[in-house]
Amino acid sequence: MKPIPIRPLSPYRTVSSIVILTALTMALVATVGGCRKKPRRPGTIVSGPANEFVTVTFHPPGQAAVSVRTELAATEATRTHGLMYRGELDPNAGMLFAFPKQEMLVFWMKNTIIPLDMIFIDAHKVVVGVVHDAHPLSTKTLSPGKTSQYVVEVNAGFSRKHHIEAGTKVDFTLPAQTVEDLKNKASEK
Repeated sequence: MKPIPIRPLSPYRTVSSIVILTALTMALVATVGGCRKKPRRPGTIVSGPANEFVTVTFHPPGQAAVSVRTELAATEATRTHGLMYRGELDPNAGMLFAFPKQEMLVFWMKNTIIPLDMIFIDAHKVVVGVVHDAHPLSTKTLSPGKTSQYVVEVNAGFSRKHHIEAGTKVDFTLPAQTVEDLKNKASEK
């Protein structure tokens, strides 16, 4: 067998090979990086703007009490963002929206990709109405037609499963600083 002579590559081929190899490597990294699953924290909502949690307990008449670990949305920014862009919500998780005072509250599902129940609660912590199975991504306004101060959003079907309806009593305790901030906001208006 006759050996094959190896010729050195021209400098132009070496530079273009490096450029092509670099571009392919960058494309591969971008593709793999974009395909990663979102990390999931067990027992909580997946990635959101709020960082405080409040346990909300519902006491439906004649039924066992049921608790939900809610992410607190008590500022304009956290209430505006709500559960938008969430891919999932744990079965006993949700979001508690707290407003400075009782008023006619209206919600929508813009940029919200999971179906939800919206439980409207008055200042005395009694459910005044429930919007069942709110459709994802809808801009239709949703309200029970009664004034409320709090809203708990949970997975669609949760309210029916646990018999939560108008008249259901609710227990939760907001952090002291949140209560103070809401009182200050109420007095500004």
